[in-house]
Amino acid sequence: MSEHTEYEQETEGLQKHLKEFGLDPAYWQPKLKEELGIVSVQAFSYVGKEDYEELLPHCKANWEKRALKNMFKLKDYPYQKTNAGTNIQNVETELKASFKRSTLIKRKINEYSALTDSPFIGVIERLGLKSFYPKKLTMSDILVIDKFSLHDSLPSTEQELPFCFLQKLLIGDYRAREITIETTEKKSKSSLSNIHRKRVMDVEDLLNEDCSIQDYDISTEDQTNLHFMDVQMAVYHCADMSVWQYITSKLSFCQFALPLLVPNPFANHIEFPLWSFQLLKKSWKNLIKSESGFKGRNQNVCKTPAPVVSFIRLGPCSSSKSQVLNGLLNKGKHSTFHHRDCKGAEEKSLFMDGVVEISWFCPAGKEDDQFNEFIAFMNLRGDAKEHHKQCEFLFEISSVNVVVFKDSHAKDSKGKDILQKLLKSPTPLICLLDDKEKVLKRSHEPIVKIPLLNRNQADLLQELTASIQHLLVKSQRSLNIQQCADVARKLGVKVDEDDEKCKEAKAAAESLVKPLRGQLLCSVKEKFFPLQGDLWHNWCKKNKELTRLQVNGNRSLERQRSDIENEKNKLKKEQCRRVDPLNVVMKCFIENLNPKSLKSKRLFLNWLGIAFDELTCDDRLKMEHELTLIWSQMEELKEKDVKTDSLKQEFEEKSAMFMASSLGVEHVLRELGQMYEALLTQQEKKEIFMSLPELAADLMISGYPIELMDGDSSHIPVTWVSDVLEQVIEKLSDKRIFVLSVLGIQSTGKSTLLNTMFGLQFATSTGRCTRGAFMQLIKIKEDLLDLDFDYLLVVDTEGLRALELVDKGTLKHDNELATFVIGIANLTLINIFGENPSDMQDILEIVIQAFLRMKKVRLSPSCCFVHQNVGEITAGEANMEGRRRLEERLDFMTQTAAKQEVCDVTHFKDVIRFDINRHVHYFSHIWEESPPMAPPNPNYSEHVQKLKQMLLSKEMKEGILKISEFKIHVEDLWSALLDEDFVFSFKNTLEVTAYRRLEEEYRKWSWKLRKHMLETENQIHSSIENNKLKRKEEFNLEGEVNKKYETLAQKIEEYFAKDKDKDLMVQWKERTRLNFKDLKIDLVKVAERRLNEFMKMKEGVRNLEEKKGKYEEELMKMSRELALELKGKDLQDQELENKFEKMWTEWVTRVKAEMPPPIQPNIEMDVEKVLNEKYDMKIIRSSKDTKSHKKLKQIKLNDFSVYINMKLQCKILNVVKYVSTFKSNDQDHQCMSDLTSRIKQDIYGYIKDKEEARVDYNESYIHEIVKKIEDHVKLFDCNGGRFDIRNEYPADMALLLCEEAVVPRFKEMHHKFQKANNPIEYLDSKKGEYLKSFKMFSTGAIATAVLAVTVAEKLKLAIREEVYDRSLIMITGEIKCNDPALRGNQSNLENHILLALVKERNFDKFMLYIRSPKKHCAKFIKTRVKEYFAQRNEEILFIFRHRIHQIKVSVCTAFLKSVKNSENENIQISAWLDRFCSALGDKIVFSKSNMRGYDSDTILDVRFFKERITTLLETVAADLMSEFNDLDSFDRSAFRRQPHDILTEQLSGCWVQCPFCLATCESTIPNHGGQHSVRFHRPKVLWGGHWQKTDHFVTDNCSTIVQSNCQFLNHEDKYIPYKQYHLGGPRYESWSITPEREFQPIWKWFVCQFKSDLEKHYKLQFTDIPKQWNEIKDKEVIKSLSK
Repeated sequence: MSEHTEYEQETEGLQKHLKEFGLDPAYWQPKLKEELGIVSVQAFSYVGKEDYEELLPHCKANWEKRALKNMFKLKDYPYQKTNAGTNIQNVETELKASFKRSTLIKRKINEYSALTDSPFIGVIERLGLKSFYPKKLTMSDILVIDKFSLHDSLPSTEQELPFCFLQKLLIGDYRAREITIETTEKKSKSSLSNIHRKRVMDVEDLLNEDCSIQDYDISTEDQTNLHFMDVQMAVYHCADMSVWQYITSKLSFCQFALPLLVPNPFANHIEFPLWSFQLLKKSWKNLIKSESGFKGRNQNVCKTPAPVVSFIRLGPCSSSKSQVLNGLLNKGKHSTFHHRDCKGAEEKSLFMDGVVEISWFCPAGKEDDQFNEFIAFMNLRGDAKEHHKQCEFLFEISSVNVVVFKDSHAKDSKGKDILQKLLKSPTPLICLLDDKEKVLKRSHEPIVKIPLLNRNQADLLQELTASIQHLLVKSQRSLNIQQCADVARKLGVKVDEDDEKCKEAKAAAESLVKPLRGQLLCSVKEKFFPLQGDLWHNWCKKNKELTRLQVNGNRSLERQRSDIENEKNKLKKEQCRRVDPLNVVMKCFIENLNPKSLKSKRLFLNWLGIAFDELTCDDRLKMEHELTLIWSQMEELKEKDVKTDSLKQEFEEKSAMFMASSLGVEHVLRELGQMYEALLTQQEKKEIFMSLPELAADLMISGYPIELMDGDSSHIPVTWVSDVLEQVIEKLSDKRIFVLSVLGIQSTGKSTLLNTMFGLQFATSTGRCTRGAFMQLIKIKEDLLDLDFDYLLVVDTEGLRALELVDKGTLKHDNELATFVIGIANLTLINIFGENPSDMQDILEIVIQAFLRMKKVRLSPSCCFVHQNVGEITAGEANMEGRRRLEERLDFMTQTAAKQEVCDVTHFKDVIRFDINRHVHYFSHIWEESPPMAPPNPNYSEHVQKLKQMLLSKEMKEGILKISEFKIHVEDLWSALLDEDFVFSFKNTLEVTAYRRLEEEYRKWSWKLRKHMLETENQIHSSIENNKLKRKEEFNLEGEVNKKYETLAQKIEEYFAKDKDKDLMVQWKERTRLNFKDLKIDLVKVAERRLNEFMKMKEGVRNLEEKKGKYEEELMKMSRELALELKGKDLQDQELENKFEKMWTEWVTRVKAEMPPPIQPNIEMDVEKVLNEKYDMKIIRSSKDTKSHKKLKQIKLNDFSVYINMKLQCKILNVVKYVSTFKSNDQDHQCMSDLTSRIKQDIYGYIKDKEEARVDYNESYIHEIVKKIEDHVKLFDCNGGRFDIRNEYPADMALLLCEEAVVPRFKEMHHKFQKANNPIEYLDSKKGEYLKSFKMFSTGAIATAVLAVTVAEKLKLAIREEVYDRSLIMITGEIKCNDPALRGNQSNLENHILLALVKERNFDKFMLYIRSPKKHCAKFIKTRVKEYFAQRNEEILFIFRHRIHQIKVSVCTAFLKSVKNSENENIQISAWLDRFCSALGDKIVFSKSNMRGYDSDTILDVRFFKERITTLLETVAADLMSEFNDLDSFDRSAFRRQPHDILTEQLSGCWVQCPFCLATCESTIPNHGGQHSVRFHRPKVLWGGHWQKTDHFVTDNCSTIVQSNCQFLNHEDKYIPYKQYHLGGPRYESWSITPEREFQPIWKWFVCQFKSDLEKHYKLQFTDIPKQWNEIKDKEVIKSLSK
């Protein structure tokens, strides 16, 4: 290990140690060295408290003091005594261990001290780069969007210079080296420094004032200005290898010279940044063909030999060799080599002294080229006499040496030595004499002397160019950069590629490529990357076929689907077979990515890219040349009218080989994705393969482009892309991203535009560089608060109208690509080359059609048009004219495309947000002049910067997605694009997810409102019971509810305003408002009806109540008188009961004699009377005789034929030629079945309301029921008017309902009413209470004691009733929250219903669910509630007991309040009752009427009464508590309303059924607006669907058949294509049925399990059940439903 490496390890160890305690190494490491001399971790073994105190003044915060204290381990202070001998031994051991390093560390400390005091580190500090030194600036530090991306402003401080320089350099603006700092103070100094106070000066003063300048007259600043090249080189010393390689590519793009040899002033060695040249390529064109037969070349400079012309100078010279070099390279038009006259150049550059720079001349293949070959020019900065090693290097490699000097500088010893070496060298020498006007012509050919003094620049350059050209011919020496590095190594120069990590990465890449060498290039991918070849392409083809199924002979669509799925599985299995075990290439690739650091990964990938390029470059160049020759021959033969079939076939074969021979890192990464997707389908999943998405995610986060769409198959590996993005989320969290894509014709500069705009490195060159689509993340710097996202995701795509796809469906491919690229992006840059309308025609048609599709599926991306290569536009009028013409063309093409897409739009701005003035940009050509020596046009960079500022301002404020949402969006778009009809197939999962969340919230809001309504209704009900409310006008239910409604309505507004998906949500905002308002109105209406009926009932029985009161008082009086008579006679219980019974019987006999006999209603007669009045008596009599109405009890298909009259035209046309879902009248029968279900549900609900209101029977109820039936029939649309309903139907319906429900239930209702309100029956139910009181009086109990017991008994009944009423709401809420089936949305409820059906395996229940889902759902909820009561009894009992305690406390409080301050008084019971009832309020139902017979008495001992009641209330509470010890002890019928009824109302969503398969709309919100939809449709067999003119079931699913060419017959007997099902009428139009790729296994399982039942039920037969359906097991079905 070298001394330098050991010292670096010491330093890194100290930095790591500081980080462990949360201390900033950049700040504290120098402080430790300056104050304590600490440079290693070992020194901390000897620090003490005094050392800690030395550092305290440097602490900026208290936490730093605590961190230092912990690091110094001072918690043990004050010192404890230890064994002195042991301590000395430890110290000696430590000293011996560190003795070997002491000399080195001491020397390194001295070096570090010198370093911190050097001017070099001063420059680093001034530029704010200290934290990045040495070599710590990474790609993640520069590939960001910061304030310089937003604002095209000059830096205000020196610290901003480096990053401002980098940002300008990254966008290709060569003026990056002209940046200066401008401050107000500096401007004022420069403008005022030369103003003279003296107004008038004479000539002598003007000429002589500068002759006596003194030092103090010179204005000085605190610091000298920085030479701008010091900024560039400071960045070099701080940049890691990857960053400098990246910067080098940008410097080369700007036609700047590149550092080749760099003295490191901090380490006293010279560096050769070989790595930075590895990816660098140069293009040129020779005037004559080379040996390989090509004029044009595009070669890597590291591998391409070139003659080297090197320039040095001896001593200071008046002529600038850099300017001379610029003249040679580009006639001085561009400062390739920075020189003294450049902006930002100071007298001396610290970092540039001794630097050797290199640049190349690349000929354009023209006669007027400066040189006719590829030449490397090198330039040594500074005086060559001071840089011995650099001179040796240049002399060793140069083909021609050029020396600039004056005679005086050449005559000193060092100058003579250098010249002597050059003169002795065989290398030609050109001497540029700085102080000579003329020189003597020499005959020495290898040596040329050229004077510089007072020379015409053009003449000088002409002479110098000719000399160099002539000498190069003689020299015949060429070297590449790699060979130059070898020379440098011999001279002791440090080559960066000799770094261990770099060497390891190179070796790894070489070992990976080694097996590929010697292989036939076009077969390499097939052999080593087999998964992405034919297997993958065939799988993609089959995957597309799945969405384009057509009726084919006797094979059903489902059979075809199953066959295709089988083939896909076979292909995946074959992929798995080929991938395991891994071949040597892929194994090497994964091993070198897995455990490595990010730096190692990037190095490895870059080396691999270089190796692939070396492997393929020459062969592909030859293939391309051969293709060109064949094409030329074909063109010649065509002109002669000669057939070219054989040549065309040869061309196609070679073209296929050329395409197969492409090989890059993207192909290896693509193979990773294929491996992952294939192995994911297997049950056994190896960990090494499961980690593959994580590898790709790491690369993506680091800024590496990741393939989104496979360019060879034009397919997206959705699972791979999704899982990679999932890993990105895992590592970054779910960040917000803005997606920017680019679209344009092939080779129009799309990738160049993105590279220039954001400093990226997408592949660029003429022809098809980008294949498919790649995505790259760019971080937004934290200080950019203006942007509402964390990352920019840039998507680069292949060009449209690709020549290689001409015969492969180019238009379709381009349409799909454009739709996808525009669909996934928030904003798409439409790149157009030039402004010629004919060139724009094709791309605009594609783009506009894509935007129309986006509009139709409610996506709203934006676009921006970029015209590249447009001439410099100076006049605003010309600019506006171009925009006007573009707008006209866009509008015209919009109208044309709208006809194809069936849209009613006329202007492009109607399709998307588009401002012709803001969204159209004109770019000049990217090059200032003709390449290859032309620098980039700064105007191009300016236009790019303006476009970027516009994009990063207002355009990026809408539609921001999280990465997870982007992932889902990609899946949705791709799924839709696989289908032929994108708009028809598109399903916005993000929209669906947002709507599901809205449903969940709506359920919470609706439950809160419903709960409040139930509580309010209970309160008013109690008030009515307590006779506090007697008229409807006395309560305002709507007013009571409005406050809660307004609060919840405000929450709804806030939800829509603040939700992360508010842009998506806005489409449902108004409908949600209306639904919630309607819910309130409905709740108020229903509650008011119930309360009004209850109030009417109370009013109706008022007279009865008075009679009951009178009788109660009479009974109480009689029983008390009898008790007084018997008092003291010491009678037994039986004797007392006999006496009481005798009195009771006499009283009942007398009262019955006085009361008129009760009239019992004859409900059967009332029913017959009403039906005979309403319907034809013959129909009623016939129905009763034939019992036809009983058929309606069990609804089956074809049972309704006797009730409908088909209209004439329907009968005539009732023939179907294609596939029909139904028989001729099946659909009509289903409509009638639905009507029957609705009528039954309505009538049963009506009867239930009457029962809950506890009213007595009334004949008017029969009239109302019949009217409801008539209304249903009248409003029924008869399946779009296909038939009329016969009079027999409503008559039979009424007769059936009256028999099975009306008569028996109204009889029971009347019986309950009589029992509750008939005085005799009522008092008979109270007989036990009277007997108890009688016994107490008979045994001598005082009236107060009897009163207390009676009050307690009455309170017990009231408390029990209140406990049930109050617990109802809470228990219902608990069930709703805790039962997994009832706490989700409608889809969740349906899954639980299906799970229950699967477990029961009951065919009839399945069919009931299919036909009457709402009815079945109500039954299911009732069952779930019953099960909940059985299973969760402890929770329910706790609620009851808690309520008992609450109510007991309330009653006790009210009682104590009623007797307060009355203990020493006598109270009239009536007065006390008034006070007690007032204190109770509506807490329970208790009024004076409860204590009839006592109100005339007086409480003589209030204290006793108080104690007695208090004791009895505790007993009452205990008794009630004991009632709720287990669920068997309480009666659920005691609830005023049943929990399952409330839950059924709350969970009732949209019950509209699919017109094809009867699947129920899964929207949780009733009347939700928009179209109905369901995630999973069902096979048509469930509804008896069969093939026309056969008895064969149709097993196809309607979400499959809507993609096919089948037709159906609508209610107007018109044939409608399934693809256009919405044209079938309102029932069809209201549904959104999208093609689905996944089905619920349950219905396939159901068909197989109940095959014979279905055949028997429908009298049809199965002929084509796919085999895979029979393989579905119960576990699979249950698993799918349990997700």
